[in-house]
Amino acid sequence: MKKKYIFFLLAIIFLLTIKPVKASTIEIVDDSSSDVGLYPSIAVDSNGYSHIVYYDTDNVVVKYAVNSSGSWLKGNIDDTGGPYGTTSIDLDSNGNPHVSYYDDTADALAYAYCTSNCTDGAGNWTKTIVDSSGDVGRDNSIKLDTNNNPSISYYSATDTSLRYANCDDFSVSGCDDAVADWTNIEVDNSGSVGQYTSLGLNGTARHISYYNASAFTFDLKYATCSDNCHLAVNWSDSTIDSDDQVGQYTSLDLDSSNYPHISYYDTTNTCLNYIYQNAGGWQTPQAPSTAGGQYTSIKMDSNNHPHISNYLYLNTLRYAYYNGSSWKATSVLGIYGQYNSLDLYNDIPYVAVYDNNSDILKFVYGSAPTSTSISIDSGATYATSQSTTLTLSATNNGQTEMMISEDSGFSGASWESYSTSKSWTLSSGEGTKTVYTKFRDAYLQESTTISDDIIYDATAPSTTASPAGGDYTSAQTVTLSASDATSGVAATYYTTDGSTPTTGSTVYSSPLTISETTTLKFFSTDNAGNSESVNTETYTITIPTPAPEPTPEEEQESQQENLQDGKQITVDPNIQGETIKGQDLIIYFKKITADNWMQWNRHHRYPTKWTKKKKKTLKRFWKMTNDFAKSQKFKIRIAFRYNKNLFKKLKKKNKSITKKDLVLKVKPGKKKWRTIKKLWKNAKVTHKTKKNRFIVKYFNKFPKATYRFGIGLKKTSKP
Repeated sequence: MKKKYIFFLLAIIFLLTIKPVKASTIEIVDDSSSDVGLYPSIAVDSNGYSHIVYYDTDNVVVKYAVNSSGSWLKGNIDDTGGPYGTTSIDLDSNGNPHVSYYDDTADALAYAYCTSNCTDGAGNWTKTIVDSSGDVGRDNSIKLDTNNNPSISYYSATDTSLRYANCDDFSVSGCDDAVADWTNIEVDNSGSVGQYTSLGLNGTARHISYYNASAFTFDLKYATCSDNCHLAVNWSDSTIDSDDQVGQYTSLDLDSSNYPHISYYDTTNTCLNYIYQNAGGWQTPQAPSTAGGQYTSIKMDSNNHPHISNYLYLNTLRYAYYNGSSWKATSVLGIYGQYNSLDLYNDIPYVAVYDNNSDILKFVYGSAPTSTSISIDSGATYATSQSTTLTLSATNNGQTEMMISEDSGFSGASWESYSTSKSWTLSSGEGTKTVYTKFRDAYLQESTTISDDIIYDATAPSTTASPAGGDYTSAQTVTLSASDATSGVAATYYTTDGSTPTTGSTVYSSPLTISETTTLKFFSTDNAGNSESVNTETYTITIPTPAPEPTPEEEQESQQENLQDGKQITVDPNIQGETIKGQDLIIYFKKITADNWMQWNRHHRYPTKWTKKKKKTLKRFWKMTNDFAKSQKFKIRIAFRYNKNLFKKLKKKNKSITKKDLVLKVKPGKKKWRTIKKLWKNAKVTHKTKKNRFIVKYFNKFPKATYRFGIGLKKTSKP
């Protein structure tokens, strides 16, 4: 007695400390009287419609409800006697309900079925008393085989034994004659056995879990038969859990391999227990929950994972399930579920429950979590590390688990406990990463999949300077070029005083002009926040002192130039540097003019008149130039330029002279001379023309004048 009192206190303490979970959806099935809904049993058809059988205490009626129309339709099954007790329901291959129930007035096991209009009234139900041999029919459990033949396990209070009844010809007889159609046997009478029965069928085999209430025993028992189960001799029984006081409120279901799984109550530890069989035999009992365990109801899902509804003392509905790696258990807020029954549809639990607080029948099922959200690093655009933090949320509809993956199909992912924050390591490789998540509630209703993106960039940008540092003889224009393949360059910072740049330094925006020796330091950052190491380039600028302007007698220079078609021209050594009577005749490339003429210039000062010797020199010079032009296939032009004083004198004597070029126009006869710079159209013209004689004559008029005389060459396709 003292021991039970301690467990009672522990149960109260646990109830006060657990965190209840709001049921996703709660519907009122029947509140038509002040006490309705006892001993409910539920079965869900292939369309997802729930069928419930239960007892209306006030009206002393066995009732049936179904939600196939979108609302709960209710009707009577048996209102001829009563009171009535425990009920059980199963559906045939057409989705029609078959029920067993205890007729407390007759102390008998009753069976009823309906094929149409099952909520219109008791008249549409076919009812039969299956066994009335004493006080029989309590704790009944009904199952139909593939031929729609019913089998029922139940308890005989008269001889405290486990009993079994079956009808093998439903399609012919309708199983409505207890004597002709039904066979009743005693399966186990070894003491006070048979309470809290639960039946499972596979083919011709039968499985029953039940309680051994014999004094000083209180064990969980299991009976089975492989064939011809209407014969007691074909049954065998065994005790499968005898640890302390166990075995009340059993419920049995078979997995896809037809192995039995049983939930039951551990009275000693006041908790839910679970045991199952596999190829290795019965496995050690487990405690899915440290609270609850009364009035259990078990169903196996498509993954062969058990789901169990049960009752916690002090009127709380509990729900437990195995997710493949661990057990999850919750209390359903607002439901006082003393009597409850569970079935699955698409692995979603549906629970019919008698709320013994309001004394009405309710229906509980899951509703997928909504208002779900996920963000990576609080919604950041970039991540510089694979280690991130996920922030998650979903509506408080009993969500207990979540699944996270970078694969939208969640390949390789598994369900884990719901949390509003989780550390997450991004997959390797830089670029955009997408993290997906979904949630599910205590009833395994899944939310839609949601996701968040982030750009993973752990590589700093790269910056180069062009030209690179080095020794230069002139000012340099330096361009800084930065690149970042993933998030892009945010900014480039630099200094030119040798100090180490920071993000507070000058931001590069356009090329830099470096005209003196400078140490340039620079680095870049990207949009993800990665920062490059500081780069250093040193520019040593040494500008040479320009040479003084040469005097006309000292001016000597030779230079190669590229013509328009890329041909290299080299001054003929026979011309370059040739000495004529002590005077150097130096020809050099001066420049390329706007119209692609390459000018050769020669400076002379003639202090005397243009003598015969001078004329000879000039003629020799023209001939050499003409020969060179012919050999190189150039056009030739000659121009003379004078100093300022000479120009003024010429302008007074000839008004057609321009400042840019000396233009001589004469009229020997009727023919006009062209300007001197266009005297020679090509290399075929010799120096022995009147034009040449005119030039000599004209220059003789201006002795002691400084003049510049030049020859221009231009590439031509013809010699």
